[in-house]
This record gives sequence, C-alpha cells and structure tokens, in this order.
Amino acid sequence: MHRQTIRQPVTATGFGVFTGRDITLTLRPAGGGGIRFLRSDVGVELPADVAHLADAPNCTALSDGQHSLLLTEHLLCACHGLGVTDLQVQVEGEELPCFDGSVAPWVELLLRADLQPLEAPVEPLTVTQPCWIAKEGKVLGVLPYDGLRVSYCLEHSHPLIGTDFAEYCAGEHDFVADFAPARTFITEEEVRPLLESGRLKTQSVEYALVIFADRYSAPLRLPHEFPKHKILDLLGDLYLLGRPVRGHFLAYRTGHAENRALIRRLAEQGDG
Repeated sequence: MHRQTIRQPVTATGFGVFTGRDITLTLRPAGGGGIRFLRSDVGVELPADVAHLADAPNCTALSDGQHSLLLTEHLLCACHGLGVTDLQVQVEGEELPCFDGSVAPWVELLLRADLQPLEAPVEPLTVTQPCWIAKEGKVLGVLPYDGLRVSYCLEHSHPLIGTDFAEYCAGEHDFVADFAPARTFITEEEVRPLLESGRLKTQSVEYALVIFADRYSAPLRLPHEFPKHKILDLLGDLYLLGRPVRGHFLAYRTGHAENRALIRRLAEQGDG
C-alpha cells in the first residue's frame, strides 16, 4: 500500500454548528507528514494523531493544550475510506463545517481535488491480539483479522431508532455509495439541552438527521443508516493512528468516548 494525497488545492465553506458562523477551509496536497490541520486564524498546526487527541463530547477534537479543533472525524473518515494518508487542511476557526452531517461532502471535496499516489509506502498497524473496552453496557473491541472489518450493533431507546446492525469490510463494500451518505443523528430530546447550554448554536435540521417523537426530519438515505454512521465515526477516529489498521472491530452501543479509549490503547501497543 502506498501513501496518497491530492493533486490540487480545493476550498469549501460550511456552517459551524458549535461556533454559529461560516467556516472556510482549504485542502492542500502534502508530500508526507500525515494529515495536518493548520488553524490559520491563530497560526497553530495540529497533527491528526493520538498525541493531539482531546476529550470532547459528541465529536472528535484535536488540541495542543491551548488551541483546539472540533469535528474532525468526518474528514478523517473520508480520508480513511479513500486512502488519503497525507494532507494539509487550512481552516479559519475552531471547528470543521458539519455540512449535511455525513461524510459524503468530504468525499466529494477530496475527489474534486483529484487523488495523487505517492511513492512512499505505508505499513498498516496489524492487530495480533484481542483488545477490548467495556463500560456501562457499552463494548468495543478488536480481533486479529486479515483486513479491516467493522461490525456495529446499535441499541437505542427511541422507537424510531431501536436496535439495528451494520457491517463494513474494506474491499468488499462500496464506501462512497453505501456508507459515506449516512448522517449524524440526534433525537429532539438530545438537541434541547445542547441549545440551552449554548454548546449548539443552531436548531436547523440541515446539519443532522433529527429524530422527533413521531418522525424523522428527512427521509432516510440508506438501509441501516444509524449504525452505518456509527461505523463512519469509528473509521474516522481510527485514522488518528496515522495509518490503516488491520483488524476486526466489534462495537455495541459505543461512540467517540469508547473509540478514543481503544485507539489510545492500540497506539500504546503498536503492532502486536
């Protein structure tokens, strides 16, 4: 497997759901160094790696201890799914745009920039022994496997979400068509305290799939869309390891907090 970047810069603007303003970003080619975020508003570079992973509710954040960048998981997932290993992301603000709440706009942006193979190889992190995180009825683990497979079981109290299952296997499933369009979802009850606390700056249903008591804010795009988005979040978080991973990930009711715990453990263990 070889490293990959993009051929040309590409710029986009989208709304920041945590800051309440438009965010402009530019993706630029890189000849190595992994995926790196440059916050041009403060002149700080944040590498997409476990050392800069910060704990944040409801999203994946990077931080140098003073400056942070929120909502990196969807772009990282698009890079993971397309095999982009090296990229500079220049962003004017402390979060990435949410766009429509899915990974699809990021995939479109990277493909518009045109993918560029690099000569240098990249060695996957190969899981050779089981590793598990289990807490408060949530379980996330990984088993040795010759490839990348993610199996996710979702169990939610809302009747319009309920219990569902999805599985992704790299090389077998169509990441772009069958997974990338799956949107972030949130219930009406979960939105309310975020708005009241000021953490969320919009109640528009444009940036996520909102689940009301008796309906969705928009028709579902995909079969098993809810667990598929959970798989996308995990794929994005895993890419903070700086290289592809070979293993079979099994998840039950987990989210970003469990993802962070597992990848930190994997980073400590390295290969094997």
